[in-house]
Amino acid sequence: MEIIEAIPNEFIRTEMKFESFPGKFSSWIKLSSEGEGTKVVWGYDYSEINIIGRFFMGMMDINTTMLPMFDQGLADLKQIVEAKPAAEPEMMEEAMESDSTMVE
Repeated sequence: MEIIEAIPNEFIRTEMKFESFPGKFSSWIKLSSEGEGTKVVWGYDYSEINIIGRFFMGMMDINTTMLPMFDQGLADLKQIVEAKPAAEPEMMEEAMESDSTMVE
């Protein structure tokens, strides 16, 4: 598995290669604000796997195979995120005072 695209706090795309299927399997997570929380949407794309691989993945009923893994991954993500305290905003004035030099 390799992270191929990441936009902090918005989006992440991973790419996986399986020995049994030529081609690539892509998975993504999209985050968006919703009320006082965050909506997380997790999906996948196996269109880059060749026709034989797609046939076998279709025969496997990938939704039944992958859905429990996605549900567990989302539950794990929720537990990790909710266990961490919210980040405190940084004070820009303090950073500016310590980093600035004035020449008269």
